Amino acid sequence: MITTPDFAAYDRWRDFPEKMTPEEALTALKALQPVGDIEVAHSQADDVLCSLLRFLGHSEVVEAWRELDKWYA
Repeated sequence: MITTPDFAAYDRWRDFPEKMTPEEALTALKALQPVGDIEVAHSQADDVLCSLLRFLGHSEVVEAWRELDKWYA
């Protein structure tokens, strides 16, 4: 059985793990939903998805994403 960390404890100042399983990513994304600041939640969701991509072996995609300029709200 997979033990999934409690990502509800994560806040806007913390970083997510370098790699996350699909189950961990789903839990983390669901924990972001109640966040009041949509821009912060969006930025953190980017981090979660990048962690999932690294877990799946797509670090080169993450690096290409990180090089792009971003603008939220």
